[in-house]
Amino acid sequence: MAPAWPPHILEAAALALMTPMAREHADTFHGGRPGPGHIADVRRVLEAVAPHLPAARQPGFDLRAFGVENRTRCEAPNGFGHRLHDWSLSDWMTATLGELGEAANIAKKLNRVRDGLGRFNAETEDALCTKMADEIADCAIYLDLMAQAAGIDLATAIRRKFDRTSAKIGYVAAPGAPAP
Repeated sequence: MAPAWPPHILEAAALALMTPMAREHADTFHGGRPGPGHIADVRRVLEAVAPHLPAARQPGFDLRAFGVENRTRCEAPNGFGHRLHDWSLSDWMTATLGELGEAANIAKKLNRVRDGLGRFNAETEDALCTKMADEIADCAIYLDLMAQAAGIDLATAIRRKFDRTSAKIGYVAAPGAPAP
């Protein structure tokens, strides 16, 4: 099954690959965005190369493999150069909450768009959605490091908690849904 590429990735790739004449067409007929044909072309290319990308670079990457890469970058001299245990769990929590606060500010701005008050935002809705994705990702990156600092296998903890809550509320996966 082909990866589900996010629309903003498809659009950015299509824009990057467009000829000047295609960009002019996009500006004239599509508000500066690539048309459906360009998006379809990019989707075909990405689907063709996806099997050759490292797992962490594809949608749905492995959380444990990412955790190793995340900690390595955190501690590496050519990364952040910050040993995991140089911070307390409280420090990791504070960093995570800082990112969550940034996401909350973006959510506030997206609520303005929802409520018809988007004119008070400096950024477009698309730009805000991109920023929201970045802030949520930052939260996840810090949560992973905090879990590692606490000696918690985050992938196992998430699965265990999800399954316990599912059993508690009586949720049963639909037939044909991917198995854990």
